[in-house]
Amino acid sequence: MACSLARNHAGSRNFLSVVKKLHENEKNVLLLTEPTLHMLSHKEREGCKSILNKLPQQDLINLTDTVTNRVVSPENTSEAVNAILSYSHTASQLLKRKKVKREHIYQYLAEKGIIEPVASDKPTLIKRALLYWGSSKEDSEEEIENESENLTASEPKSAISRSDTSCANPPFDNSVDGQQLAEYFIPWFYKILNSFNTLSDNTSQEWGPQHFWEDAKGSVLVVSNGQVFDECQGAMAVSTKLQELVCKEKILFNANLSGARGHIDAYGLVKISVGGTVHRFSNCLGIFEQSFRLIRDPQMQNNWKIKFTELKLKAQQQQNEVEGITKKAIT
Repeated sequence: MACSLARNHAGSRNFLSVVKKLHENEKNVLLLTEPTLHMLSHKEREGCKSILNKLPQQDLINLTDTVTNRVVSPENTSEAVNAILSYSHTASQLLKRKKVKREHIYQYLAEKGIIEPVASDKPTLIKRALLYWGSSKEDSEEEIENESENLTASEPKSAISRSDTSCANPPFDNSVDGQQLAEYFIPWFYKILNSFNTLSDNTSQEWGPQHFWEDAKGSVLVVSNGQVFDECQGAMAVSTKLQELVCKEKILFNANLSGARGHIDAYGLVKISVGGTVHRFSNCLGIFEQSFRLIRDPQMQNNWKIKFTELKLKAQQQQNEVEGITKKAIT
């Protein structure tokens, strides 16, 4: 009998070692666990993944423990994100987690060209993200009904209150600050424009005419031993002109965010202006000034789109001339 028990015990150890080995080899696909039967759509999954990647690694590990009930023990950020996505029933449920902060969602939306009022609270931003992803009606309704549930009950509320308006078509809101809008728009715009000459990610795929109005107008003025002026009209034409300028000349724009200016009037028209330096590889070629006019498009989920843009490039003949210039935005 003792020998039989010993054999059984040894057999159990062998079986557990095999299971452990399988678990280690197949952890990424969660072979030995049972993720939720509910599936996030492709757009929801990609969006939630982008938001989760903004979290600190320790927060991701803690969130994995919560979402999977400690079934999965990730060893890196990628495993943590995959586990969280696999075990989340809905996108709204995931976004309402305490570890997912309001700032993470706001930054994601801004990167997608969706600039919401800076005073927007977390439930409002969640609804905006769900709308952008085309989440199911049931998922969106769940978010509306459960805005105040325990997952976010302990999160601090915005110091600035905001009236309850439809995120799909909000009216002009005095809480929208033009200067803060500029501070979100400018990094987003130059990140995707510069991405044609950087190797960081696939951000260049986000560039395109969809960010411009169909009748958008653009102009480029180059000042270097004379002046060269070019202008174009139409979403595709303006988008292509700026893309070709960056690609053909191999230039990067380094915007001076501290000198940026933004203003929004009572009609919702936004004026943004910024200046900075222009670079090619390790050389500073000169300075630039660019201004924008943005208007919301009610037929495109009320996203901000570019109506006008004017770009001025000024070449510098000597490096000390560049250093002696105070970078200043267009007024």
